[in-house]
Order: sequence, then structure tokens, then C-alpha cells
Amino acid sequence: MANPDHLGEYSKLYYQSSDLDISSSVTDATLLGDASWVELCVVDVGITRARTLREVVDRCVGDDKEYTGGKRDTGITVNLNELRLTDAMVKAWQALSDTSGIVSLLVLNDARTETSAWGLVGNFLIEQDDDTQPSEGNNTNALTFKPAARSAYSPKVRRVYGSGIA
Repeated sequence: MANPDHLGEYSKLYYQSSDLDISSSVTDATLLGDASWVELCVVDVGITRARTLREVVDRCVGDDKEYTGGKRDTGITVNLNELRLTDAMVKAWQALSDTSGIVSLLVLNDARTETSAWGLVGNFLIEQDDDTQPSEGNNTNALTFKPAARSAYSPKVRRVYGSGIA
């Protein structure tokens, strides 16, 4: 039985090397049921969502400052320990980290076939790729993603709730 106090942990990561149509016209079940998703076994997935406030100054008064909402930014950081992976999983991770174009990421709290799974899907570019090799050959990799401004689809990131896959 799942721990009811253990909410919000993203434990599943899937990707596609493509600019995926994630518009509201595509149902959650269709997105999650897409057979092109490649699962990666990761140590953890961190998601940061921030809305940058823009300062607006009244040019006539000068001292009157107000704030208006800016664009929402969703960043994803993924950490992986290569010792935990099979050969196929290492190849999948390297294929993802070598991608210079847009990748679609699906981040969920459970397997995408679970009807109660929830999370987010989006079109991203790799912002940073960190590879450290400490002693004992314990390779640790981290990838950071930001929404792809050049994606053909809007929104760039959206929430998904339950696959409905039977």
C-alpha cells in the first residue's frame, strides 16, 4: 500500500527525442499511452516552478512601483548513478544527454500505465550536463532542462493526470 503522506515525489522519467504536441487538444490518456516514451531509471527528479515578477514604474509619478506577473519558468533536474543501470539504460541516458534538439519529457509520480499517476509533460532543451567521476568509478550524471522556446507547440509544459490505460 502506498504511503498517503508521501506526496509530490516524482519517481518516473520518460523521454522522446522530439517536439511533441502537448496542446490541450491531446488528451492525457493519449500522451501517456504513446508507445514512443523511453523510461530512464534515475536517482531523483527535481522540478522548480517559478514566476518572475516584473517591476512596473509609473513614469509620471516615478515612485509608484507595481508588480505584474511574468512568464512561468519550469526547470527539471535529473540525477542518475550509472552503477544502477543496465547497458540499455546507459545507452538511453547517453542518447538523451547527447541530444542537441528539443526533447519531450514526461515526469510522473508513478508508472505511466497507472491510472492514478500524475505529473507533467513538456518540450525542453538541455541547459546543463554535469558528469562527475569520483573515486571507485561511481559515475554520477545530472541533466538540467528548460522549456524550449522554439517548440512549435503551446503550452511548453502542462500537467497530466492519470492515463486511463486499461
